[in-house]
Amino acid sequence: VNIFDILSKLYTLITIKHIWLFLSFCALAYSAVSQVDNPEFSSDVEPASDERRLEMYVDSIDKYLYRDSEIAKEYMQRMDNVLETNPSVPDSIVVLYLKNKVLFHHNQGNPVQAFQIYAEARNEIYAEGIPVSLRFSMKYLEGFTLMELGDLDAAQKLFYQNIIDGKELNNLGIVSSNLYSLGQLYTDDGKYETALETFEELISLKNKLELRPSTWVLTHSEIAETYEGMELYSKALIEIQKSIEIADSNKINVLKTHVSTFKGEMYLKLNQIPLAQELYDDLSRTSQNEKDVKTDLELQKFHAMLLLAKEDYDGALKIYNDLIEDTDTTDISELMDIHDALHDVSVQKKDDKMAYKHLLEYNKLNQQRQDDERSQNTEYLRVRYESEQKEAHNKLLASQLDSSQLKTSVLYLVSGIFLLLLGFLFVLVYQSRRQRRLLKEEVNKRTLSLQQSNDMLKQSNIELDEFNRILSHDLKEPIRNIVSYGQMIAHAEVAKEEVLGYSDIIKNSGVQLYNLIENVGQYQEIQKKTLTQPVPSDIKKLLDNALQEVQAKHMGKAVITTIGEMPIVKTHPSEVTLVFYHLIENSFVHNSSDSPTLNISYFENVNFHIIEISDNGVGIPEQYQEYVFGMFKRLNKREEYRGSGLGLSITKKILTKIGGDVKLMKADNHDGTTIQVLLPKA
Repeated sequence: VNIFDILSKLYTLITIKHIWLFLSFCALAYSAVSQVDNPEFSSDVEPASDERRLEMYVDSIDKYLYRDSEIAKEYMQRMDNVLETNPSVPDSIVVLYLKNKVLFHHNQGNPVQAFQIYAEARNEIYAEGIPVSLRFSMKYLEGFTLMELGDLDAAQKLFYQNIIDGKELNNLGIVSSNLYSLGQLYTDDGKYETALETFEELISLKNKLELRPSTWVLTHSEIAETYEGMELYSKALIEIQKSIEIADSNKINVLKTHVSTFKGEMYLKLNQIPLAQELYDDLSRTSQNEKDVKTDLELQKFHAMLLLAKEDYDGALKIYNDLIEDTDTTDISELMDIHDALHDVSVQKKDDKMAYKHLLEYNKLNQQRQDDERSQNTEYLRVRYESEQKEAHNKLLASQLDSSQLKTSVLYLVSGIFLLLLGFLFVLVYQSRRQRRLLKEEVNKRTLSLQQSNDMLKQSNIELDEFNRILSHDLKEPIRNIVSYGQMIAHAEVAKEEVLGYSDIIKNSGVQLYNLIENVGQYQEIQKKTLTQPVPSDIKKLLDNALQEVQAKHMGKAVITTIGEMPIVKTHPSEVTLVFYHLIENSFVHNSSDSPTLNISYFENVNFHIIEISDNGVGIPEQYQEYVFGMFKRLNKREEYRGSGLGLSITKKILTKIGGDVKLMKADNHDGTTIQVLLPKA
């Protein structure tokens, strides 16, 4: 089993940008075989042996998996019918079937059902008798499935474990496939530096591996996407050129055309319009020769971007409207991208009505996507929970069975040799009854624990609903301002002074929206992030880093800052830096003094390191000392002091998670604020 065969099939399921490539391969494969073999199930000649029959079914599923899903589904049903009779067949055949079934569910866009297979048959999949290559293929697919479900932490752990195991076995194929997907994971998660390091490790294995040229084409394309995420478009062009050269030398025309389109997009981002036009003309001629529908759609999008760069808004609008007609209504992400582009074009044309229409459509699709993701995540959590409960129950039953078998053996031995020792048997019976009683008590405890877990889950859902309700209100406000004042600017009779005022409101609303989204992302990251071990950290350096970030964000506002002598503390540096950032930013933002000052000092007690931050800002009345640490809680009007209302809530949540605390020591109205950050001693 070649893991990169799986990788080639699944690559486009990870990256929306390349989904057309996967469909192109499927279409080409199906057209190549549809003229040759189209089985009639009623006339199949079934072999007598169950093992031979299952082997035939596995081969047929693999053959039709990406050519005709209905045929593959029919063969899977046949195989299920045979397996229900519990035939005596090698486990490897069953696992091969499960592998194809996982791929089938991914092909149908059902990662939850793919995960369900692992939840129900994990022991069979990872049994000792399964060939190493097949077992690692399944482990790789499990990591891919978790990544599709958004459980990035679990997927990352599995990929790393596969890499470690592959290195121990000196199997570079295992190492390379997991490095590739790990790099994609980090790119999708916005951890671009880590993604580049991962891809560089994969490239270092290039001379030691015998992989398909298409794999290296895709690898360099992924590196280019990582650079694009970092807005390093020139470096992205270098990687794209490497990808094109490999595709060209190996005559991989479909990949070459796609990567060339990607290259044109980079030209546009670098404002190299003549080069982009020249590339488009060349690709247009190639596309006409190849007659590939998916390539033509990609080319249309590139053409629309080129027209937009040349300010030919009518031409760009026509292409995007045609693309909406040609796009599958189930492809929500693609439709969102098109409506987003149409909104931008309408804004450029100053057609407020159309811009507002496409903005509403984009928000509607975005809400639908969020609902789908939430539904999928809920189903995934249910399956995972049931799987964990089943596994725990099986372990308990196995333990009970072992214990019961041991007792039976002892009883037979004692009754056969020591018939006169009835008293000893009585003791054994008594112990057995006592153990049953203890077991019943343990079951009751577990039931109570499960009920408590359910109560916690319900409470978490209540908090999540409240979070979504408040967040929805805070998101609508800046968007409403942007749309409303944008429409007002479009009126010809508006005076220049009013236009400038409206522009400031739009700009402030955009900054407000950006800060809100950024802080919401930080808040959610705190929820799911797993803490690493604390490390020695220079508190002075962490404060300086936070101060520099705040000053860079609020350029032009001078604040006199005094930082006293600070210790080296064993803590979590990235989390503590974020705490300092939000507290210092609050002192910057909520300060209307002519001479804003910020004093930071340190002392300690028995249990905590204490960093005290004092300012001469507007202060907070005493009765609101607990209120301000809630989500989206503000005491001042937004137009007076900008802020998302999440800063102190994020600070409180981080410090609670690492075992610390934050206290509002002085908060007199208009007389400044003093806040203490308590970091636990190791």
